Amino acid sequence: MLVTTGGGEQRVKILVLDTNVRYANPTPQSFLAALAQRADVVMGGLGYGIDTSDIRALERAHGRFDAIVGQTWMFGEPGVGQYGAVVPRDLRDHPAPKVLNLLQMDPHAFPEYQYKACVIPADLVLSTVASPQFRIADVALDAPEEWFDPQALLVRNPDLIDERWLMVPHCLSEDEFVAVGSIKKKVDVTVLGIKYRFRAKAIEHLHSRRNLSCATLDGAFQRVLYYATTRYSVQRRVDLTPWFYRRFQRAIAGSRISITCDASIGYAVRKFFEIPAFGSVLAARFFPEMAALGFQDGANCFALQEDRLERIDEIVGLLKSDSREAVRLARTGQEMVWNCHRATVRAEQFLTALEAVVNGTYGGTRWRDGRQSLLRHAQPKASLH
Repeated sequence: MLVTTGGGEQRVKILVLDTNVRYANPTPQSFLAALAQRADVVMGGLGYGIDTSDIRALERAHGRFDAIVGQTWMFGEPGVGQYGAVVPRDLRDHPAPKVLNLLQMDPHAFPEYQYKACVIPADLVLSTVASPQFRIADVALDAPEEWFDPQALLVRNPDLIDERWLMVPHCLSEDEFVAVGSIKKKVDVTVLGIKYRFRAKAIEHLHSRRNLSCATLDGAFQRVLYYATTRYSVQRRVDLTPWFYRRFQRAIAGSRISITCDASIGYAVRKFFEIPAFGSVLAARFFPEMAALGFQDGANCFALQEDRLERIDEIVGLLKSDSREAVRLARTGQEMVWNCHRATVRAEQFLTALEAVVNGTYGGTRWRDGRQSLLRHAQPKASLH
């Protein structure tokens, strides 16, 4: 059922089971913060200070929940460890739809036991990279990255990613955006993050060009910062995440173009969205469905290919010689991300899908030109409540 607020507005009441910690990747927090502004949300889990072990007891204090959104530990999967005390004992018996939040995880790395324990009982699965429309690129199977396991369950069985899988592409909060032109462009190109095969080749190409300046933020200092932002035990003592993120943000904002890729396996990684938001021009190795998320080669970004990296030189030459075109491209890219991929937009898209799940009309989603559309059942299914 839907909850009616005092002002007459219809919205769902949601229990969110999460971990109160900052991540180097801000998407999960930005998404949940925006969601809490648009729906009646109760936050619980590790670090939130409320007892979530008994949902019925929570409902006596907060009212009936229309949906429960949580990380894998909410299902009491094997090895929950420190989460044991906050795992709701009555989750599986509760009639509200269960939404599995995988925004911080790579689903294709799931072991089979985790799939059975968490994905099978979920009514909806949130992922930044996977849905029936967004699949692993064929090249991943032909020439995988070292970390990629071609024998993983969901790689071998892609049809297990069914219409319950809701693609929730990475999103940014409004305060993450950097106005175009507000930071001086001191570097021609940045290539940041994990050295996937394509990024490594791009860096090698750039280092061979004496007329191009390149920044990668490599080094011991960056490695220490990354370690500190990815360890919960460290964060409880000193939180360096804001410092880590500002350094990363300013490096991109201070470059003419910033290069990224799809992790070699067809993932819409967050840098696709961050680079335009930070006021730089995106140049990247794309995969076919990137256009569905609003990225258009030559209009708001540039597509690169492994066998034609000299296009990087051409792009930098264009942006150096024509400042008007450089500003136009940067602004067009940023406007697309602002209109299509802000956290507030993503929260509204999710609520539209969730309300369809609650009402029994949800049939999946599809993306086109940066917009999500809902597939609906002609007749509502039997009520989930």
